[in-house]
Amino acid sequence: MRSPLILAASCFLLSVLTSCSSEPRSPEEYNSIETAVYYGTDRNRREDGTPNKFYGETRGELEYGIARIGGVGEDLKTRVEVVDPMPREQFLQELKSALEAAPEPTALVFVHGFLRSFRQVSRQVAEFADDTNFKGVPIVWSWPSTNNPALYTVDETNINWAQRDFAYFLEGVLTKSGAKTVHLVGHSMGGRGLVNVTLQNLLPAGLDLTRLGQFVLLAPDIDQEIFRRDMAPALVDAGLRVTLYTSANDNALLTAHRVHGYSRAGDSSEGALVVDGIETVDVTLANRSILGHSYFEESEAVAEDLANLLNQGLSASRRQGLEPAENGGKRYWRLVAGQ
Repeated sequence: MRSPLILAASCFLLSVLTSCSSEPRSPEEYNSIETAVYYGTDRNRREDGTPNKFYGETRGELEYGIARIGGVGEDLKTRVEVVDPMPREQFLQELKSALEAAPEPTALVFVHGFLRSFRQVSRQVAEFADDTNFKGVPIVWSWPSTNNPALYTVDETNINWAQRDFAYFLEGVLTKSGAKTVHLVGHSMGGRGLVNVTLQNLLPAGLDLTRLGQFVLLAPDIDQEIFRRDMAPALVDAGLRVTLYTSANDNALLTAHRVHGYSRAGDSSEGALVVDGIETVDVTLANRSILGHSYFEESEAVAEDLANLLNQGLSASRRQGLEPAENGGKRYWRLVAGQ
């Protein structure tokens, strides 16, 4: 697997650029572009239009586009080659065409966490799709994370500020892209944003959520008791297929616990959180990195489990590498592969 500094996934090749792209390129240069990550963001647009600095770390207007990633593959360092913003209707048409051309007409919307730039998350989602062998179209929602470890509470404020834009973006993907299935994946603070927009925007709006596939929370930075008491039952009542990934050696969530005074839903150091109707997978045994927070990109065993969940829709009882365990008389699953 790649190092913690280089994040996860992939999709497939797109070729032509529009005139509003970040950096016009000759046809010969398109041969190096291997992955297209569709995006929505409300980060600020920078004056420097180079791909790596196209969007900044403060609040901006809602924009749509495609980030074209080069170098996805074994032992290849990924890079953002082009950032190609476009109007909403063009984006939805491009996304629809990509889904029609994909091996599977399935979209995956990834919501990143704290301390991530647009450049980082574009690469992260491309590599995530690559690591999980995802056959559909990868999409990222990129809210204005400050990418500054000292500004954790500012990021918390910004992900709340971005909720209305995210809801509008996600509504378009769900209702106008033509996707047969849309998986939702939230990592860390992004899991909090994903749950909030689902419960506070999508469900009250009465949207048809039958196209939703897997609802995956990776190391969610969510108050554990609020999730158990309020959020989880509402997600289950809505009929969503929720999988919660936790770890006992996630030092980022242990720090978040100290900041907030309460345990986080993705932290199993005091026992895995188990809620009726939600499958909890504890990955402590496969989580060996120092920080232990981005195990989905650092552990082949975790990536393989996610691949079986996302690509085949297998329940935990049918996925290899998992063994049953109990907490408080309730069953959860431990990832033993790769330990």
